[in-house]
Amino acid sequence: MRASLAANLVEERLQDALAGAYRRDAPSVLVIEGLLMYLTDAQIAVLFAAIAELQRAPGTLVFTVMEPASDGRPLVTRLLSLWSEPFRSAMRREAAARLAEQFPGLRLRDLADSEALRSRYLAPSGRQALPLAEGEMLLVAERIARP
Repeated sequence: MRASLAANLVEERLQDALAGAYRRDAPSVLVIEGLLMYLTDAQIAVLFAAIAELQRAPGTLVFTVMEPASDGRPLVTRLLSLWSEPFRSAMRREAAARLAEQFPGLRLRDLADSEALRSRYLAPSGRQALPLAEGEMLLVAERIARP
């Protein structure tokens, strides 16, 4: 079964958003794209703890994070401030890689910055010309089955 679901995870728990629409015992792919930069570190921890609780069968977790500039601010802060976007977090590459591995059974399979993302994922599909946000990283983690 394939499903797409939208939820405001700042206001709603992931468990509640997925109630009745998610089978914990079935393999799954969870995609969290363009979200974590809008969450605080505490909210990100709550989200990943919910995923660790929910995703019991083997599965994949794909998520994006923004890498900070040398001053610690997200690289796209100026652009997003023009759009009044509430940027709340950015992660250095090492911290992003460790994020997935803080949760039992979840292991990082790939971390791709915008250049690697373009060559590994977009070029084979002929989409290498798509614009990417400077500093955006894509991470792919796999979950082994848990009781």
